[in-house]
Amino acid sequence: MLGSLRGTKIIVTRPVGAANAIIETLTQLGADVTSMPLFTVETLLSTDKLSQLAQDLPRYDLVICISRNAINVIVPYIVALNTLKWATIGPGTAKYLQSYGASNVICPSQSPFDSNSLLLALQLTTKTLKNRCIMILTGADGNNLLAETLQQQGARVEITSLYKRTIPRISTLELQTVLNAAAVIDIMVITCVTSLANLQVLAESAGVNPFGIPLLVVSSRISTYALERGFVNVRVAKGMSDENIVTALLSWRKNAIE
Repeated sequence: MLGSLRGTKIIVTRPVGAANAIIETLTQLGADVTSMPLFTVETLLSTDKLSQLAQDLPRYDLVICISRNAINVIVPYIVALNTLKWATIGPGTAKYLQSYGASNVICPSQSPFDSNSLLLALQLTTKTLKNRCIMILTGADGNNLLAETLQQQGARVEITSLYKRTIPRISTLELQTVLNAAAVIDIMVITCVTSLANLQVLAESAGVNPFGIPLLVVSSRISTYALERGFVNVRVAKGMSDENIVTALLSWRKNAIE
C-alpha cells in the first residue's frame, strides 16, 4: 500500500482490541493516532445460553455473522467452525471469521458491502433460499432489513442478538483534552451509528462542540446520520474493513496535500 499519513492526527473510535490492527497500520504510515473508543460491547446471553446456541448452529443451513463483535461472542463456544456454512456482509468480517478456522464463508465480492450485496452473493452461490434455515447473529442495535429480505425470498430466518453496544466511561477531562483539540484533529474514524450517537452525548456532557471535527465513516447510512445531526465534514470509505479505511485515509491525505 503506497502513501504516507506522516504528521496526520487521527482519532480511532473502535473498542480496545478491535482497534489494535488499524492503529498499528496507521502508526506505521506515520500518523499520530489517538484511541478513543466510543462504545463498549456487553454480552447479552449467559454462558449456558451461548453454549446451547453453539450446539444448535449445525442444524441451520447458513449462519450469518453481522460483525466481528458477534464473532467474538460466539466463537469460543463453537467446537468446529469449519463444519458450518457462514456468511458475512463484509470481507473484513469474513477474513476475521476465517482466522478462527471457518472455511466456508460467503460474502459480497465488491462494494457496497450491505444487506443487498450479501443477498446477491447468496443468490449466486445458492440455488434457492426457499425453506433454507438461516440464523443471523447480530447486536441489539442491528436492523431487520436483511432478515425481512431473506424471508421474502422464502427463507426461514431466526435472529439472535448476542451483544449490545453501551456508552463508555470516559472522564470529562479526557473528553475535553481530546475533543477540544478539534482544531488540530485532522480526522476521526467512525465505524457505526452508535459511536456517533455516543460522541454527541459525551461531547455535550463535557461541554464540547464536536460538529466541526472531520469524520471518515464506513457507510452511506452513517454519513446520512452524521450530516442530519449537524456534522459538516464527512467522508465515506468504501467499506468498514481496515484496508478500506486506510485506503480512504490515504486518498483523503493525498487530495488534501495536492
